[in-house]
Amino acid sequence: MILSSIKREFLESFFNEIDDLTYGVMDVDDNLNNSISNDIDIWVKKENLVQFTDLLHKFSKSNNWIIKKMNISPRINGQLEAKYALLSPINPFPVIQIDLWVNIHWRSFPIMNCDFTNYIQRSTYFKKLDNEKSLFIQIIKDLLYKNTITDKVKERVKKNSLSINNLNLFLDKYYNLECQNKICKIIQTESLKSFQSRKLKSSLIFNTIKNRPFVQIKYFLNYLHGFISSKILSQDGIQIILLGPDGAGKSTIGELIYNSEIANDFYERKFYGHTNYKLIPPMNFFLKPFKNNSTKKKYNPRDINKLPKIKAMIYPLYYSIDYILGFLWLYKKKTNGGGFIIF
Repeated sequence: MILSSIKREFLESFFNEIDDLTYGVMDVDDNLNNSISNDIDIWVKKENLVQFTDLLHKFSKSNNWIIKKMNISPRINGQLEAKYALLSPINPFPVIQIDLWVNIHWRSFPIMNCDFTNYIQRSTYFKKLDNEKSLFIQIIKDLLYKNTITDKVKERVKKNSLSINNLNLFLDKYYNLECQNKICKIIQTESLKSFQSRKLKSSLIFNTIKNRPFVQIKYFLNYLHGFISSKILSQDGIQIILLGPDGAGKSTIGELIYNSEIANDFYERKFYGHTNYKLIPPMNFFLKPFKNNSTKKKYNPRDINKLPKIKAMIYPLYYSIDYILGFLWLYKKKTNGGGFIIF
């Protein structure tokens, strides 16, 4: 309840600041709880995008909220259309995630044939796309991105009487008649049996390129650039290293951080490791067949045994492979959606 009230107060003030801009909230949960999936989808008219993001940064900083543009999703309209995370660094650490759209698209291909400025209405403390239109967007996004309709969207479908004729107007430009009918049937029956997302996607790609080839080529190249930046070059993850002698409390602190509310709310992927990566077997694994097991010596981690020169050369070279592979593993985890890693 405290979280909801803090976030509601912040959002109410922010939306009041941007009242003159053309935007529409497509989806937001009323409870505003902290969770990865509880983001606010906002469509903004392209002409207002710079002003919108500028006000978002200024308003966040003036209210002592930390704002971060998360480079984990390729977009098609430049640097500003993106996912934004806002965090108040005061207990209970409320988190707000804003998913900012200019075109509603899948892999740079528009998914709706519509100018949403016609469907904006005032709803509580923000402007909102007409319920039916925003619900159509969520349905098509689910089918394209997730190959299913999520439970949250199914519940919204049950509560609303949707006009299938309106949906066909939205789909006509980008989907052939077979795919339009298929989407309508899925909505009416909530059945995904025999549903083939490949046909849905191929229809979208074909019709988009046919209707506006040069614009779509430009958008697709922008998308490829965003994909490379977000999946290969991005370092949006965080890595925490705890160092100290035995008994200092490293494991205890690590587990507290790993299981903390802020880590659970802010990161979808978490990893907890200890000492080394262990991506390759230890040297002893290869030496076992040559050892005399009859004289088994008790292992003592504090023992310092002088190694022969050959072993002293081989050991660091061999275990350096583990650290090189570990570095690549960490890089992949940090770039793949912004991982939270503790060692």
